[in-house]
Amino acid sequence: MPRIAIIGGSGLENLLKTFESTQLQTPYGTPPPISVGSIGKHEIAFLPRHGPKHDLPPHRVNYRANLHALKQLGVERIIATNAVGAINEAYHAGDLAMPSDILDFTRTRTSTYFDSAPVTHVDVTEPYCHELCSILLECCAAMKIGVRRNAVLAATEGPRYETPAEIRMLRSMGQTL
Repeated sequence: MPRIAIIGGSGLENLLKTFESTQLQTPYGTPPPISVGSIGKHEIAFLPRHGPKHDLPPHRVNYRANLHALKQLGVERIIATNAVGAINEAYHAGDLAMPSDILDFTRTRTSTYFDSAPVTHVDVTEPYCHELCSILLECCAAMKIGVRRNAVLAATEGPRYETPAEIRMLRSMGQTL
């Protein structure tokens, strides 16, 4: 059973030399097929966020089903990749950023697994796993890959891009973070 999963763009399953595809059902619906294979000595699960043919737009991604399916497989740690724009003008295309916090501006995504009693509040004081971030930073250092640390990820709805006013708002917020 894989303890590590990668959630990323379609085509990244090629990171796995050989893999088997599995289709799971969850109480939240059906996620895309999950590829299970290995990278080095580690068994890895790969889930294509936008589906195997990149045909699921961001507002249709079933995030709860995706995460529940990975948990069903025994996954304990998730590395999620994103190809995003940057509000910080110091960042350039191709830069790798390691977020330490998040601003969630999504509106239509279900943001909890706790839909009924008892009322459950989830602590997101530390939204990212420090252990996994440390390991990723060590790997980047060993490979001499520069990383922008302590980035703040602003999650917006998609699939539309932000308006100029939204970009100005996010940029001005970033100056106070």
